[in-house]
Order: sequence, then C-alpha cells, then structure tokens
Amino acid sequence: MSDALLTNEDEQMLWQKSEQEQLTFENNGLIYPDQELEDYLNQVAARLKPQSVPEGLVIRVKVIKNAYLNAFAYPNGIIYIHTGLLA
Repeated sequence: MSDALLTNEDEQMLWQKSEQEQLTFENNGLIYPDQELEDYLNQVAARLKPQSVPEGLVIRVKVIKNAYLNAFAYPNGIIYIHTGLLA
C-alpha cells in the first residue's frame, strides 16, 4: 500500500471486513462468554482511550477462546484479547 491516506471507500471496506470477521468469531463460538470479564476489560479500555478517537467510534473489548498470548484490534474499535493473555 502506498503512503497515501485511505479514502472513505477504503475505510468503509476495512470496517465491513472487520464486522464480517466479528460475525465469524461469534458464529463459530470463538468468543469467551463472560460478560463480567468483558465489562471489566471495557472499563480498562475506556480509561486508556486516547483523546483523539474519532467521533462515533466506540472502543469495545472482546475475549477470544485461544491459549496463545495474543491480542489485536480492528479499525471499527474492537479489541480482541486471547484468553491466554488473561490466564
């Protein structure tokens, strides 16, 4: 990819792909079902959120059932943390 800024079309495509992958995680039972843990992680993320977050972007944390030490984020504001990091 070039150094050029993403166009609105590019951003929309990235958001759509992010949402599709989120549905894949949910539909395949990969999300760890612990609402209390998710609420806690979302509170932590809210305290760490930078001041320059675009308007309308909501940072959310989801936990994936996976023993690896990993975490990743998508441009639509979702941060995924593997259970391996929380053990």
